[in-house]
Amino acid sequence: MIREEREGSMQKERPGRRTFIRTSAATAAGLTLSSVVPRGVLGANDRLRVGLIGGGGRGNYLLGETLKIAASHNVEVAALCDVWKVNLERTADRLAKEQGSRPKTFARYMDLLSMPGIDAVIIATPDFAHA
Repeated sequence: MIREEREGSMQKERPGRRTFIRTSAATAAGLTLSSVVPRGVLGANDRLRVGLIGGGGRGNYLLGETLKIAASHNVEVAALCDVWKVNLERTADRLAKEQGSRPKTFARYMDLLSMPGIDAVIIATPDFAHA
């Protein structure tokens, strides 16, 4: 008897053909409209603001790769972090020259991560400095 009740309740939960078609049509319409409706006008709000943690060899290599696509993808390296002041200043100077704006600099990565407006972070620390 318990088995019959369970089977009966399972059948009640199954959607009918009409419900399935209605739900499928609504989902398809929603997906179509979301791709048609414009999200907004491109502008400064669409700029991808990146932080770079690590201004040594690996960091400068990745910085170079980032700068290659910066103009075409609206990317700005807005913040830089390194525990070594020499690396920090050298990389900040490079950014000021190649990007046209000097990034905000930090000695502690947590300060960079708490900076408002950072959309992505490139972690370019030595192997021993990250898990």
